[in-house]
Amino acid sequence: MRTFVYPAVLFEDKETNSFSIAIYDLSLFTSGANVEEAHQNMASMLTDYLKMALEYDIEFNQPTPFDKVIESFPKQLCILVEAKIK
Repeated sequence: MRTFVYPAVLFEDKETNSFSIAIYDLSLFTSGANVEEAHQNMASMLTDYLKMALEYDIEFNQPTPFDKVIESFPKQLCILVEAKIK
């Protein structure tokens, strides 16, 4: 089993009371009603993306170091998203 961990940036939409989440390294974006749901949706999306990339031997970007993502988005919540691929 291979484990991949990518940094993601969370954005709160105060108007709709929801959260968007982005993994810029892979151009993946999704959302959720709360932080937990947004994180779960992204973990699922990341897993599916990496499974397909590995299955079809498609190159993909490696994760940017977490501290660099924090520096790039100092006013946003930055989190790590993990995918375990069998």
